Amino acid sequence: MSAWWWWLAALAALWVLRPLFVALVARGFAGAIGNKALAKQPNEIHLTPRNGLAWADAEAARALAGPLQASGFEDAGVFAIPELPGVFVQLLVHAGDAITACVYEHPKVGHWVELVTRYRDGRSCSFTTSKPTGLDPRPGHPVFHVPEAGVGDLLARTLAERPKGELVAALPSDAAARFERGWAESLAWRKAHGVKPGEVARVAMRRRVA
Repeated sequence: MSAWWWWLAALAALWVLRPLFVALVARGFAGAIGNKALAKQPNEIHLTPRNGLAWADAEAARALAGPLQASGFEDAGVFAIPELPGVFVQLLVHAGDAITACVYEHPKVGHWVELVTRYRDGRSCSFTTSKPTGLDPRPGHPVFHVPEAGVGDLLARTLAERPKGELVAALPSDAAARFERGWAESLAWRKAHGVKPGEVARVAMRRRVA
Protein backbone atom coordinates (compact mmCIF):
# COMPACT_ATOMS: atom_id res chain seq x y z
CA MET A 1 0.00 0.00 0.00
CA SER A 2 2.72 2.48 0.88
CA ALA A 3 4.76 4.17 -1.84
CA TRP A 4 8.15 4.26 -0.09
CA TRP A 5 9.39 1.11 -1.78
CA TRP A 6 9.36 2.94 -5.13
CA TRP A 7 12.42 4.77 -3.79
CA LEU A 8 14.07 1.43 -3.11
CA ALA A 9 13.14 0.15 -6.54
CA ALA A 10 14.67 3.17 -8.26
CA LEU A 11 17.94 2.77 -6.41
CA ALA A 12 17.95 -0.98 -6.83
CA ALA A 13 17.37 -0.70 -10.56
CA LEU A 14 20.51 1.42 -10.76
CA TRP A 15 22.40 -1.15 -8.73
CA VAL A 16 21.38 -4.08 -10.94
CA LEU A 17 21.47 -2.46 -14.35
CA ARG A 18 24.54 -0.24 -14.19
CA PRO A 19 28.17 -1.45 -14.47
CA LEU A 20 29.79 -3.31 -11.61
CA PHE A 21 31.56 -0.29 -10.16
CA VAL A 22 28.35 1.68 -9.85
CA ALA A 23 26.64 -1.38 -8.44
CA LEU A 24 29.24 -1.73 -5.71
CA VAL A 25 28.90 1.93 -4.79
CA ALA A 26 25.11 1.62 -4.76
CA ARG A 27 25.39 -1.44 -2.51
CA GLY A 28 27.27 0.60 0.04
CA PHE A 29 24.55 3.23 0.23
CA ALA A 30 21.41 1.27 -0.68
CA GLY A 31 20.50 0.41 2.88
CA ALA A 32 21.03 3.95 4.10
CA ILE A 33 18.91 5.47 1.34
CA GLY A 34 16.24 2.81 1.80
CA ASN A 35 16.07 3.52 5.50
CA LYS A 36 15.84 7.24 4.83
CA ALA A 37 12.83 6.61 2.61
CA LEU A 38 11.36 4.28 5.21
CA ALA A 39 11.76 6.91 7.94
CA LYS A 40 9.41 9.21 6.01
CA GLN A 41 6.54 6.73 6.32
CA PRO A 42 3.99 7.60 9.02
CA ASN A 43 4.20 5.57 12.21
CA GLU A 44 0.41 5.72 12.45
CA ILE A 45 -2.45 6.12 10.01
CA HIS A 46 -6.07 7.07 10.56
CA LEU A 47 -8.92 5.79 8.44
CA THR A 48 -11.48 8.45 7.47
CA PRO A 49 -14.91 7.17 6.34
CA ARG A 50 -15.83 8.18 2.80
CA ASN A 51 -19.19 6.40 2.39
CA GLY A 52 -18.25 4.87 -0.94
CA LEU A 53 -17.39 8.18 -2.60
CA ALA A 54 -13.63 7.77 -2.56
CA TRP A 55 -12.85 5.67 -5.59
CA ALA A 56 -11.19 7.11 -8.66
CA ASP A 57 -12.24 3.89 -10.43
CA ALA A 58 -15.34 2.63 -8.66
CA GLU A 59 -15.92 -0.13 -11.22
CA ALA A 60 -12.53 -1.71 -10.55
CA ALA A 61 -13.15 -1.58 -6.81
CA ARG A 62 -16.60 -3.17 -7.18
CA ALA A 63 -15.09 -5.97 -9.29
CA LEU A 64 -13.07 -6.99 -6.22
CA ALA A 65 -15.60 -6.27 -3.49
CA GLY A 66 -18.59 -7.78 -5.30
CA PRO A 67 -17.46 -11.43 -5.22
CA LEU A 68 -16.55 -11.06 -1.55
CA GLN A 69 -20.02 -9.77 -0.66
CA ALA A 70 -21.55 -12.58 -2.71
CA SER A 71 -19.49 -14.99 -0.57
CA GLY A 72 -20.93 -13.64 2.68
CA PHE A 73 -18.58 -10.76 3.51
CA GLU A 74 -20.16 -7.77 5.23
CA ASP A 75 -19.16 -4.25 4.25
CA ALA A 76 -17.31 -2.41 7.03
CA GLY A 77 -16.81 0.88 5.19
CA VAL A 78 -14.76 2.70 2.56
CA PHE A 79 -11.99 4.89 3.91
CA ALA A 80 -9.47 7.49 2.88
CA ILE A 81 -6.07 7.55 4.58
CA PRO A 82 -4.96 11.18 5.04
CA GLU A 83 -1.38 10.16 5.78
CA LEU A 84 -1.24 8.34 2.40
CA PRO A 85 -2.76 10.74 -0.14
CA GLY A 86 -4.64 9.05 -2.95
CA VAL A 87 -4.89 5.67 -1.19
CA PHE A 88 -8.33 4.31 -0.37
CA VAL A 89 -9.43 1.04 1.19
CA GLN A 90 -12.70 -0.79 1.62
CA LEU A 91 -12.91 -3.19 4.55
CA LEU A 92 -15.18 -6.22 4.52
CA VAL A 93 -15.46 -8.95 7.14
CA HIS A 94 -16.62 -12.54 7.23
CA ALA A 95 -17.51 -13.34 10.83
CA GLY A 96 -17.91 -17.08 10.29
CA ASP A 97 -14.49 -17.52 8.65
CA ALA A 98 -12.75 -14.83 10.75
CA ILE A 99 -11.37 -13.05 7.66
CA THR A 100 -10.99 -9.33 7.04
CA ALA A 101 -10.83 -8.34 3.38
CA CYS A 102 -9.11 -5.14 2.26
CA VAL A 103 -9.82 -3.77 -1.21
CA TYR A 104 -7.19 -1.17 -2.09
CA GLU A 105 -6.90 1.62 -4.61
CA HIS A 106 -3.48 3.25 -5.09
CA PRO A 107 -2.94 6.11 -7.56
CA LYS A 108 0.14 4.40 -9.06
CA VAL A 109 -0.20 0.70 -8.30
CA GLY A 110 -3.93 0.37 -9.02
CA HIS A 111 -6.29 -2.07 -7.28
CA TRP A 112 -5.72 -5.25 -5.32
CA VAL A 113 -7.34 -7.26 -2.55
CA GLU A 114 -5.88 -8.75 0.62
CA LEU A 115 -7.51 -11.34 2.89
CA VAL A 116 -6.25 -11.21 6.47
CA THR A 117 -6.60 -13.78 9.23
CA ARG A 118 -5.61 -12.81 12.78
CA TYR A 119 -4.79 -15.19 15.63
CA ARG A 120 -5.18 -14.82 19.37
CA ASP A 121 -1.45 -15.31 19.92
CA GLY A 122 -0.72 -12.15 17.93
CA ARG A 123 0.11 -13.75 14.60
CA SER A 124 -1.55 -12.97 11.30
CA CYS A 125 -1.64 -14.43 7.81
CA SER A 126 -2.49 -12.66 4.55
CA PHE A 127 -3.22 -13.76 1.01
CA THR A 128 -3.11 -10.96 -1.55
CA THR A 129 -3.30 -10.29 -5.27
CA SER A 130 -0.53 -7.70 -4.97
CA LYS A 131 2.90 -8.50 -6.40
CA PRO A 132 5.77 -9.49 -4.08
CA THR A 133 7.92 -6.58 -2.93
CA GLY A 134 11.13 -8.49 -2.23
CA LEU A 135 11.31 -7.15 1.33
CA ASP A 136 11.92 -9.45 4.29
CA PRO A 137 8.67 -10.71 5.83
CA ARG A 138 7.77 -9.80 9.37
CA PRO A 139 8.15 -12.92 11.54
CA GLY A 140 4.82 -14.46 12.43
CA HIS A 141 2.98 -12.48 9.74
CA PRO A 142 3.45 -14.26 6.41
CA VAL A 143 2.03 -12.68 3.27
CA PHE A 144 1.32 -14.96 0.30
CA HIS A 145 1.31 -13.04 -2.98
CA VAL A 146 -0.91 -14.53 -5.68
CA PRO A 147 -1.20 -11.74 -8.28
CA GLU A 148 -2.77 -14.00 -10.90
CA ALA A 149 -5.60 -15.20 -8.62
CA GLY A 150 -9.21 -14.17 -8.87
CA VAL A 151 -11.06 -13.18 -5.72
CA GLY A 152 -12.77 -16.57 -5.42
CA ASP A 153 -9.50 -18.45 -5.81
CA LEU A 154 -7.79 -16.20 -3.28
CA LEU A 155 -10.54 -16.92 -0.75
CA ALA A 156 -10.33 -20.65 -1.39
CA ARG A 157 -6.57 -20.63 -0.85
CA THR A 158 -6.96 -18.61 2.34
CA LEU A 159 -9.39 -21.12 3.81
CA ALA A 160 -7.36 -24.13 2.69
CA GLU A 161 -3.80 -22.96 3.37
CA ARG A 162 -3.81 -20.51 6.26
CA PRO A 163 -2.04 -21.78 9.39
CA LYS A 164 -4.06 -23.44 12.09
CA GLY A 165 -4.68 -21.63 15.36
CA GLU A 166 -7.24 -19.90 17.52
CA LEU A 167 -8.71 -17.15 15.36
CA VAL A 168 -9.68 -13.60 16.27
CA ALA A 169 -13.24 -12.74 15.25
CA ALA A 170 -13.63 -10.34 12.34
CA LEU A 171 -16.28 -7.73 13.12
CA PRO A 172 -17.39 -4.59 11.25
CA SER A 173 -17.29 -2.56 14.47
CA ASP A 174 -13.55 -2.87 15.01
CA ALA A 175 -12.27 -3.48 11.47
CA ALA A 176 -10.91 0.06 11.02
CA ALA A 177 -9.22 0.14 14.42
CA ARG A 178 -7.55 -3.22 13.79
CA PHE A 179 -6.35 -2.00 10.39
CA GLU A 180 -4.80 1.10 11.96
CA ARG A 181 -3.18 -0.96 14.70
CA GLY A 182 -1.83 -3.44 12.17
CA TRP A 183 -0.16 -0.65 10.20
CA ALA A 184 1.45 0.79 13.35
CA GLU A 185 2.78 -2.60 14.46
CA SER A 186 4.09 -3.45 11.01
CA LEU A 187 5.85 -0.09 10.55
CA ALA A 188 7.38 -0.31 14.02
CA TRP A 189 8.89 -3.68 13.14
CA ARG A 190 9.98 -2.55 9.68
CA LYS A 191 11.75 0.53 11.02
CA ALA A 192 13.46 -1.49 13.74
CA HIS A 193 14.49 -4.12 11.21
CA GLY A 194 15.69 -1.57 8.69
CA VAL A 195 16.14 -2.03 4.94
CA LYS A 196 19.08 -4.19 3.97
CA PRO A 197 21.00 -3.93 0.68
CA GLY A 198 19.94 -7.47 -0.16
CA GLU A 199 16.30 -6.45 0.07
CA VAL A 200 16.94 -3.59 -2.33
CA ALA A 201 18.43 -6.05 -4.80
CA ARG A 202 15.41 -8.35 -4.58
CA VAL A 203 13.07 -5.41 -5.18
CA ALA A 204 15.06 -4.55 -8.28
CA MET A 205 15.09 -8.10 -9.60
CA ARG A 206 11.35 -8.46 -9.16
CA ARG A 207 10.76 -5.19 -11.00
CA ARG A 208 13.00 -6.34 -13.86
CA VAL A 209 10.99 -9.54 -14.19
CA ALA A 210 7.74 -7.55 -14.06
